[in-house]
Amino acid sequence: LSNSDRPLSALRALCEHIPIDLVFLDPAGMAAEAEFAEMEAFCRPLRWVVVNNANLPNHAGWVREHLLSQGGAWAEVLSGRTLDLF
Repeated sequence: LSNSDRPLSALRALCEHIPIDLVFLDPAGMAAEAEFAEMEAFCRPLRWVVVNNANLPNHAGWVREHLLSQGGAWAEVLSGRTLDLF
């Protein structure tokens, strides 16, 4: 579907009225696939994507791989781990 043919969603409405340049994603598996597609299409200028738990099976690693496969449009600037005290 072209952008004009997509149904209006709350996320699309927000992104079309407020410039969004950073998103933080921590989905389980493909849970955020539709939302991420909306962010890519309508949230501009989307410049920063923070992907949490990208190394865990069935989590958001697909977002990292998708962005890095865009022919140099995206770069990984930080990777590592965080300490969870709980």
